[in-house]
Amino acid sequence: MAARVFRTRLAGALGVALVAALVSAFARESQPAGTAGTPAEPKLADYAAVRPLLAKYCLNCHSAKDKKGSLDLERFASADDVRKDAKVWQGVIEQVEAGEMPPKEKPQPTNAEKKQLLGWVRGFLDAEAKARTGDPGYVPLRRLSNAEYNYTVRDLTGVDLRPAREFPADGAAGEGFTNAAEALTDVSPALLTKYLNASKEIAEHLVLLPDGFRFSPAKTRRDWTDEGTAELRKVYATLAPADGKLPVQPYLLATVRNRDALGAGKFEEVAAKEKLNAKYLRVLWSALTDKTSSQPLDTIRSQWRTATEADVPALTAQVAAWQSALWRTVKVGNYIQASWGAPDGSSYTESTTRQVPVDPPALATVPLRVAVKPAPGQSEVVLHLTSTEDGPGGPVAWSRPRFEAPGKQPLLLLDYAAFGAAFEIDYPSVFADSTKYLSAAAELARDTKVSPDDLAKREALDPAFLKQWVQVLQLPSPRTGEATRPAIALTPLDDKTGPTPERPAISGWKKKGTDLPIVIANSSDKSEQIPGRVSARTVAVHPTPQEFVAVAWNSPISGNVTIRARVAHAHPACGNGVSWWLDHNRGAGAARLGEGTVDLGQEAKPPAFSAKVERGDVVVLAVDPRNAEHTCDMTEVWLTITESEKPNRVWDLAADVAASVQAGNPHADKYGNSGTWNFARGPAKKAGAPAPTVPPDSVLGRWKATVTAPSRKTDAAALAQDVATLLSGPRPTDEKSPDRALYDRLVSPDGPLFAGVDVAKLTRPRLKGTVFGLPAARFTEDRIVAKANEAIEIRLPAALLVGREFVVDAKLETGAAERLVRVHAGTARPGPHARREGPLLGSPNGSAYKKLVDGHAAFRAVFPLYLCFPQVVPTDEVVTLKMFHREDEPLARLFLSDDQTRRLDRMWAAQRFVSRQPVAEHDYLPQFMGYTTQDTPKALQQFFIDRKPLFKRHADEFLAEEAAAAPKQLAALLEFAARAYRRPLEEKEKAELLALYETIRGKGAGHEEALRGVVSRVLVAPGFLFRIEQAPKGKEPAAVTDWELATRLSYFLWASQPDAELRRLAAQGRLRDPQVLAGQVRRMLEDARTRALAIEFGTQWLHVRGFDEHNEKNEKLFPTFTPELRAAMYEESILFFLDLFQNDRTVASVLDADHTYLNELLAKHYGVPGVTGPQWSKVDGVRKYGRGGVLGLASVQTRESGASRTSPVLRGNWVVEALLGEKLPRPPANVPQLPEVEGANKLSVRQLVEAHAKAPECAVCHVRIDPFGFAFEGYDPIGRLREKDLGGLPIDTRAKLKDGTEFEGINGLRSYLLANKKDVVVRLFCKRLLGYALGRSVTLSDTALIDEMVLALAKNDGRVTAAVQAIVRSPQFRTVRGSEFGE
Repeated sequence: MAARVFRTRLAGALGVALVAALVSAFARESQPAGTAGTPAEPKLADYAAVRPLLAKYCLNCHSAKDKKGSLDLERFASADDVRKDAKVWQGVIEQVEAGEMPPKEKPQPTNAEKKQLLGWVRGFLDAEAKARTGDPGYVPLRRLSNAEYNYTVRDLTGVDLRPAREFPADGAAGEGFTNAAEALTDVSPALLTKYLNASKEIAEHLVLLPDGFRFSPAKTRRDWTDEGTAELRKVYATLAPADGKLPVQPYLLATVRNRDALGAGKFEEVAAKEKLNAKYLRVLWSALTDKTSSQPLDTIRSQWRTATEADVPALTAQVAAWQSALWRTVKVGNYIQASWGAPDGSSYTESTTRQVPVDPPALATVPLRVAVKPAPGQSEVVLHLTSTEDGPGGPVAWSRPRFEAPGKQPLLLLDYAAFGAAFEIDYPSVFADSTKYLSAAAELARDTKVSPDDLAKREALDPAFLKQWVQVLQLPSPRTGEATRPAIALTPLDDKTGPTPERPAISGWKKKGTDLPIVIANSSDKSEQIPGRVSARTVAVHPTPQEFVAVAWNSPISGNVTIRARVAHAHPACGNGVSWWLDHNRGAGAARLGEGTVDLGQEAKPPAFSAKVERGDVVVLAVDPRNAEHTCDMTEVWLTITESEKPNRVWDLAADVAASVQAGNPHADKYGNSGTWNFARGPAKKAGAPAPTVPPDSVLGRWKATVTAPSRKTDAAALAQDVATLLSGPRPTDEKSPDRALYDRLVSPDGPLFAGVDVAKLTRPRLKGTVFGLPAARFTEDRIVAKANEAIEIRLPAALLVGREFVVDAKLETGAAERLVRVHAGTARPGPHARREGPLLGSPNGSAYKKLVDGHAAFRAVFPLYLCFPQVVPTDEVVTLKMFHREDEPLARLFLSDDQTRRLDRMWAAQRFVSRQPVAEHDYLPQFMGYTTQDTPKALQQFFIDRKPLFKRHADEFLAEEAAAAPKQLAALLEFAARAYRRPLEEKEKAELLALYETIRGKGAGHEEALRGVVSRVLVAPGFLFRIEQAPKGKEPAAVTDWELATRLSYFLWASQPDAELRRLAAQGRLRDPQVLAGQVRRMLEDARTRALAIEFGTQWLHVRGFDEHNEKNEKLFPTFTPELRAAMYEESILFFLDLFQNDRTVASVLDADHTYLNELLAKHYGVPGVTGPQWSKVDGVRKYGRGGVLGLASVQTRESGASRTSPVLRGNWVVEALLGEKLPRPPANVPQLPEVEGANKLSVRQLVEAHAKAPECAVCHVRIDPFGFAFEGYDPIGRLREKDLGGLPIDTRAKLKDGTEFEGINGLRSYLLANKKDVVVRLFCKRLLGYALGRSVTLSDTALIDEMVLALAKNDGRVTAAVQAIVRSPQFRTVRGSEFGE
């Protein structure tokens, strides 16, 4: 490209300064050449002797005028002309030796003439090759290929952004690769625009750090922060369990199992064997074997010394129990915790760690309080006073044991004899006369003239207890309908709803202006889902959180009736069920006949009620939302009232209204009475309203339903006896039983039956031997004195502890300074935990307490509860202020190396910096306080008010840290530029970059924006975009610099920039050392980045580069050829070449390998068994499945096929060109096309090709390529093995070459190539690899190097690394032509 054109193209996109730099670089690298040494010049006379042969046999077609095949041999008038284009003569040899030229129909040279011509050409080429040996060759200034650009950006930024996907596609040149300089010299304005846009896009991914910057796949702070969080979690996941807790058991087990080895100091060996951390194993062993006395470690050591492996779980449990006693956990999400020991909401302190050490305070006096909630039916409670002290134990005083209740005088245990009898309830004797009380209550309901006192006296009952029974039962009078509560007001539903076209059978009534509450009816003969079930010819209701919904029967008669009701929850998919109640209203009063709840999908069917009604009485069946929650509350209801006397009429809700519900509200009955049925609403029960005292389904509820019906006297008597049996017996075990609910409400001293009742009058005398309280002799004045470790048992009536707490003050009688005693009071004797739990009596200044605290600290140092907080983000509060929580001191101290700790420190510093945590939390604080200080204690509100200045200070300090980090970030920018340019920066370049930064800042941009601007500038600089090398002055080649050598090496093996190791060696000037260079080759080939060599060299050589995007197949014929399968085929090819280079396999293994790489998807495609899962693995012995080597790759077989059929021509041509390196002429014009599908004209593809090849103008090429292609016919167009083609015709894979050689299938082809063409394939591999490494076409001057590569392979069993090393140590790779070199 002319400098003027180049300059014009650059100017529009990069600006004058940048263009000048690029043009200067281009000019330096594009100097015209001098001469290539002093070659052995062929004699003119020799050439003159062969020129007549050319004129006779060649110039008729290849003259200056005709130039057939674009070849002009007439221009070679002298040996000097020949030397200027020696490459043509290499082609002459190939064509003449192959018998292709002259064409068969043309005059042919004699054998002597052919020998003379070939002998001269060979002699000339050999002499020319020797003369030019070692010439680095002409490599024009080249930009990075698109692939190299992507790889370089990846390694430069650490993020695989792949910006070149938006660039124009690269062409191939040289030896057929896209890295060839011939294809990379042109930079169009469009590409320059792409470079600019890419540089800006890349810069948007820059993330500032305290000591520099990094790059991210994302472009937002939120995403950057999440990345840091994920990385921290990932690191913690490798260092600690998921919950962050110390894994005690495996370490204890290791110490027991490996006592001898650990005793000998073999910590690393044992840790490796047990897969544990050696550092902590050493710490634990030291703690367990330490002779220094310390509790609780001494207790654990004692058990450990004799422990076997079977004892380790119990020993672990002991450690865990002490951990629970000596640590407590607190919330950390909001920097706040309640002060330890302070009343709730009264005091708060800062929370910085979720595990807080706990040392019990040593107190002179400890008040112990025991609150007991006796179970229903429980008659007595036993309390235990215990104290625990090491050694024999001294005296402990239990002062003023008493019973306290708010607003009441304490009752001293010493005075029990004076008050105890009032609480001694014997429930069996109390409820032994339940039948009498029930009978009396029924009589009072029937006859209001009888007073409870008179009836109690007559029946020898306790009048107060009888009155409580009456209150609980609330029996209505069957004669008068006496009300027991006010009637609940009903409001009619006043708006019709339905029917709709979708549900023509559903209609009803609702509240005007809303959809609920609602009463609906199903008039059809089938169930409807609306949602929720409405059965055929049934009525259903749905309440709201604020209103119940009811159906009501307005009595048109006076007389005795039987009332039956049923309630069924009809929408069990969600919700919490419903509540219901059934009332008999008269005037303003009501008698509650029944009530209860219905769980999801269940139903309630209370017993039938007998009642006397008057005209105008109302029976109401209502459905309430349960606990004010109305979701999915659709409920079916049935209500039937039957007249007890003639004419025995029946009012049935469903029968009367289901077919005509909208006829009116109120709705008439079938007897012509208007206004009988009503649909109404009313205020719902409040959430948390108490359940009915008498559950309607309980035995007492059933008794209530029968007792008022004269016809059911016998049933009532039997049920009354059942009630007495229930209440005087043990508590029912079924927690869901209605009888259990009834028992719990009645058989309890604070139940409704005992309010205002003197239970002493109801209870039988105490049984002999039952002693409550303590004898007076146990008391010394008002206290009980006992030796430590001695238990005191106190038996008490359960009723005494209802609403009261037992309180006692524990004190030490003597020696408080040197004693420590744990004291306990409770309903159970303390177990082994007594030594680590409970209040502590002693002196906080005493030596015993100091020793205890030191022992606790020693234990906690070895056994933290948590090693770290692996979640990173606190989630222990509903609303969280703290963005991140770091708590890993135990992990660092007990488990990590110094390097690991420093890494965590760096990661946390970066996380804080990237998230701007102090600023973010300060900005969020007002909103947080608005959320969290509503309805909270004033002390909590004050805590955050007081810390506002602290959050502000932290934010200001962080902003100062950000500003202070700028110089480090600018230094990192210069280091980034040096890596981008792949060499050290000159001082001038550094100054220019910093000046650009200041210029951008001067235009009002912030630091971060300016930094991004300079990064963008670096990424469009010539030093980044181009592979610039400084040519030495003069004609002679010279060694490239170490930096240039590092670049050559990295782009050869990795298609990317040099890494830190290469840069280090280049800076030291050591890379040119042959041994160092060879060592770097070995290192780099083992690196994962060698994958780029497998892709850019290997797959391009095979013509399958980018195969994963190859979707040119008939989808109907090949539905399994999915993107996933294409990707798998491509990955196999990449992994095959990656294995070739990384495992130093032979070049011949390209053909004869009996292995490949498969995942389950590709193995299934190949028919290879035993491969499962998406992961890739090397599979040996694949030849028996038609695989192995490049001939067996489905990517090759598929690429070299048509969309709907195979192509022996394409496949054969691939063998000839890709494996044998032969050049074929272009096919003649107007060649007939073969059918696009297999089986056309009932001919196989092979038969079609054979017929096509009979044409004379086609045969010359087809005879060379078709036999190779026929060998692949055993594979279909997507590389599957087959025996018949898509047309059902049999497959023929036999092949016969032009020279008569025969073979069959790819196994035969493989054998032929290895036996007859192995040297050709190996030499071609070397030639292609050399061309890829040098980024140019191979020339005559490279002949000796290719010979050397082939020889090196032969000496090293064909190992591919030998060829790579030969390239790297060659002059072509390590030197550059002089600036005055010329051809």
